[in-house]
Amino acid sequence: MKYNKIHNTNLKASLLSLGTMTFGAQNNFQESSQMLDMAVDNGINFIDTAELYPSPADEHHNAHHTEMFIGKWIKTKKINRDNLVIVSKVMGPMSQLIELDNPARVCINPLSGETIKSSVDKILSRLNTNYIDILLVHWPLRNSNFFGKLGYIHQQEDFDVNKHIQSTIETMNELIESGKIRHYGVSNETAWGLMKYIQIADKENLPRPVVCQNPYSLLNRSYEVGMAEISIREKIGLMAYSVIGGGILTGKHINGFVKNSRYDLRPDYYSRYTNKESLDATNEYVSLAKKYNICPTQMAISFVNKQQFILSTITGSTKTKHLQSYIDSLSADLPNELLTEIEQIHRKFTYPAP
Repeated sequence: MKYNKIHNTNLKASLLSLGTMTFGAQNNFQESSQMLDMAVDNGINFIDTAELYPSPADEHHNAHHTEMFIGKWIKTKKINRDNLVIVSKVMGPMSQLIELDNPARVCINPLSGETIKSSVDKILSRLNTNYIDILLVHWPLRNSNFFGKLGYIHQQEDFDVNKHIQSTIETMNELIESGKIRHYGVSNETAWGLMKYIQIADKENLPRPVVCQNPYSLLNRSYEVGMAEISIREKIGLMAYSVIGGGILTGKHINGFVKNSRYDLRPDYYSRYTNKESLDATNEYVSLAKKYNICPTQMAISFVNKQQFILSTITGSTKTKHLQSYIDSLSADLPNELLTEIEQIHRKFTYPAP
């Protein structure tokens, strides 16, 4: 396993991180534990979760189960917590989905200092830990482009965005000083948003975000346009998610959605990966992998791992055999000729799944 230093921290993160979004929904505790065990046994120390998970988060009886499963695993297996780097996320706006113990949260500022601190206390309890290594803002509170949106249309907020971001950073600093979190970061952010965090943090002598977690894959390379330069110049690495397009880039759904898969169960929920352009692009990427006798999954992950701005690649799976394939991608070799052909497909299908 390769490890990358997280800049401005004393932490090293494995190049592959374990995504846990399915724990508590598609995976029961035993299956989740097996994947956690397998990840750690193969050198993965970076565990990604969120108070929102499992996702989709519209089944109330599953709310928060992912963190609860990880916490139970830590306790029952007597895991050395110091060997893990755990990332969790606090929610931005929600639509009455998850706060069973605080329904008022959807009516107040979901990213106020009060709600962030309350969330952290609950996350710590569910995870059976005294600290979170990195706490992320799951997505911006302001009107912006994320989750499949292209073509920014400005809508003025009824609050001061700069003051809100400064308040968030100040809250993160309080949590760092209290020892409840070590560092913080952002997720589903734009170039403007990430630079605004940096600008305010520097101006107010507050800690900067240390990571950004955004989608990045062969089907969505929009991070390269503005965010990649920020990642490299400001040393805020990308934790890339949806690196195989929610499973589409494996090629297993080319002839129809696999029974009981997320696309079979929720065909409308992940539509950005199942539109015609995404599926047409996937057909070409899968054919290219076969041409070079490379597993399509491993080609997709290896391509992400090669990028200079990548800190870690989040690999979520519902079966240990899938996780093993992700681990095997570390040894996959992508010849220059293949990379050239990837660029040709990219020019044809530039951002099919933003």
